[in-house]
Amino acid sequence: MFEHFLSQQQAVCATLAAERGVWHLMPKDADIVVMEQLCQLLQPLSTFTDALGSETQVTISAIKPVLDHITGDILEENDEDPALTKQMKQVMREDLNKRYTEKAKGVMQMACFIDPRFKANFLDEPLNAVVDSCVQEALKLTPVQVRQEPESTSSTSTAVSEGKGLAGLPQQGSRDLKFQPENTVKEEIKVYMSLPSIPAEDDPLVWWRGHASELPHLARIARKLFCIPATSDPSERLFSASGYIVSPPRSLLKPNKVNMLTCLHFNLK
Repeated sequence: MFEHFLSQQQAVCATLAAERGVWHLMPKDADIVVMEQLCQLLQPLSTFTDALGSETQVTISAIKPVLDHITGDILEENDEDPALTKQMKQVMREDLNKRYTEKAKGVMQMACFIDPRFKANFLDEPLNAVVDSCVQEALKLTPVQVRQEPESTSSTSTAVSEGKGLAGLPQQGSRDLKFQPENTVKEEIKVYMSLPSIPAEDDPLVWWRGHASELPHLARIARKLFCIPATSDPSERLFSASGYIVSPPRSLLKPNKVNMLTCLHFNLK
């Protein structure tokens, strides 16, 4: 809004000057300076806010990298910044630092780690802690498989009893270690970390679609987390579309008709 006003400043001021009754609306020089400083500060942020509000890309995993860039680079105070700009940067940094709960931060870090574009590049916690969180989450999402023990027969019992020395030791311990899901997930994480990262403009969903068979446990985590939107923009667009559909002339539409029209509005683009 400020940027649009500044681009049309001469026309707006000329219109206000032509009408004596609205001279009090004429912006002062100090107001123009404030708007220019606001535009200079907020312009770099608009690119990232638009990206986080996308409906066609994975956004939850990009929150952590975007926050680090905003708080560490864009909102970093410089000596040549005006007093107003410094004050606004400080207020924005404080608001961003306390905006997310510890649970939300954990989800964002796990999503960032599972994203092949970022992996461990933007983690605040130690890598081992994030790996442990991924292991626990993968175990929750892994279907429980009941492994049936083979029926004992007289021949097997005889073979065990006749074994001598180390040959008579049971092999149950090694089999249990081999089939532990936790070890499987950790091996998948090692393989995942050894794979090269992908460019930031690539789609992580396409990457995981190609590696789901190789990393099935981690793919379940990606499927769960990547469907979370980073902002409420998609839902706000949905309610805005519903508001346009249910206009006063259409106030008698039944709920199922509204749902159908809203679905068509988004699917026929």
